[in-house]
Amino acid sequence: MSDIKVAEVKTDTIKDQSGTGIVTFPNRPAFFVYNSSNDWTNNVTAGTLIIFNTAKFNVGSHFDLSTYKFTAPVTGLYQFNIRIYVNNDAGTNAWGVAINNTVYNHSNANYPLFGDLVQGVGTYDFGSTGSHCLQLNASDTVHVQSMHNNLDYFGTMTSFSGYLIG
Repeated sequence: MSDIKVAEVKTDTIKDQSGTGIVTFPNRPAFFVYNSSNDWTNNVTAGTLIIFNTAKFNVGSHFDLSTYKFTAPVTGLYQFNIRIYVNNDAGTNAWGVAINNTVYNHSNANYPLFGDLVQGVGTYDFGSTGSHCLQLNASDTVHVQSMHNNLDYFGTMTSFSGYLIG
């Protein structure tokens, strides 16, 4: 059996912290964003993007805080997580995730596979959450949008995060 020869090892992309065997990927695309408004955003119409204008972190700057979209830097599997705190007075509150401006759904565009919350008037305000792995191509965009008219959500309690799995 012969030895494997490596011409170059890029140590800035994979790191073993202090010889402990723990391997980190400090340049892995990842973000956690939220809306900086400490108030309700009311009567959002169907198709409107949910505003995420503040980043806790944005490794690689692949989430655009002005367009509210994530752009995949490479083809791969990505994990996304969403929490939207919705108001009870709107009746139907629904949101969906879109890839390249098309809601990720099955045969019925009104029922997204990643998103959708319906609650009746008179119920308590609460957080709607969702989490999915999505296969993306390089340059694909991902955003969160309202699926019905009259969506009401609270800014600082609404967040979106994601990262490249591999």
